[in-house]
Amino acid sequence: MAAKTPIFLGQPNTMYDIHHPVYRKLQDIGKDITTKVKPKGVIIFSAHWQADEENKIQVNNKENADLIYE
Repeated sequence: MAAKTPIFLGQPNTMYDIHHPVYRKLQDIGKDITTKVKPKGVIIFSAHWQADEENKIQVNNKENADLIYE
């Protein structure tokens, strides 16, 4: 049986808060993803979105998308 792809859920934003208790663990998860899991792709779901029409779903499929800051 093939190994299941892990799912990682994240919040709060601790990217710059090196003193946050979860910061070191998130660093370890990132290393595991890039060195052990080595996924062919990554899907990110966000609670923040923008659409130009009501009830419209938009998908960004750019290979190199700009980083969006909240």
